[in-house]
Amino acid sequence: MLNLLPVLVLPFLLALLYERTEGVKIDWRSELRMLTGAGACFALPYFVTGLFSIEFPSVAAGSVGLVLFMVMFAKVQGRIGPAFWWKAFWPYLVFVLMLAVIKPLVAGYSIHFGEGLRPLQAFQPGIIFLFAVGVYLAAGRYRDRSSSIMSPLRDTLASMKLPMLTILLLVCYTQLVRGSLAGMVSSGMGIMPIWLQMVMLPVAGVSGSFITGSATMSNLLMAGIVQMPAIGGTAVAIALLHTGSALGNAISLQNIVMIRSVVPSKESDGWIIATNMLPVGVYIVIVAVGYLVLS
Repeated sequence: MLNLLPVLVLPFLLALLYERTEGVKIDWRSELRMLTGAGACFALPYFVTGLFSIEFPSVAAGSVGLVLFMVMFAKVQGRIGPAFWWKAFWPYLVFVLMLAVIKPLVAGYSIHFGEGLRPLQAFQPGIIFLFAVGVYLAAGRYRDRSSSIMSPLRDTLASMKLPMLTILLLVCYTQLVRGSLAGMVSSGMGIMPIWLQMVMLPVAGVSGSFITGSATMSNLLMAGIVQMPAIGGTAVAIALLHTGSALGNAISLQNIVMIRSVVPSKESDGWIIATNMLPVGVYIVIVAVGYLVLS
């Protein structure tokens, strides 16, 4: 519920960023129908799937919503037949099917490395993604093992040596400061009135992802906040924190370093963060207003 209204606004924010960064003039009146349709095509499957699942709303919205948008609103020349849809989506469908089948089979299982070490959950979407890539390569698209796997792997490692080292150092830095960050945020929120604490929860999530580079790690880092007596650990508080943690990926230093390793860019990291703060800030404001209305 907290994400539905921002989802409808997000296409307009993305178009605004496109206009500012690429210098393309957008005729907002003529594009109104398409931008509104883009938000609606994502919001509908997102909401319906969210009634039954925690993991799959974004997956369903990204796939079903894209098909709906292409059929109803995209400006294409000629007719798009079934062959196009199959060629474009079958690798994605393999990944989604693997997620849907493997999760109930391995849910609850974990790998234990020894006393004092955190167990590793058997269900890892990242590993399933690699399996899906293997299926795609084995399906016959690439016959030459060297050209299909080894050469791209070698090129990737060669171009990412410095980004990987940078990310490793950022992870180490995160481990050093995470306790101080969580304590500072908790102390600051402890002096706020309850309604302001709830409104600031997404901001806390954004700060957690900015430092850790992960929405999951941000949630773990800031988990103590939703357990504060004034908040009471309600489902809405957890939703607000997680929404902010997901948004924080847009300004995470680790994400920016990773993307810059494969996408040439002359802009500084600071410029990228400042530019992305616009949709992040607007999203947080809309979520906060939504919470106040719902409460």
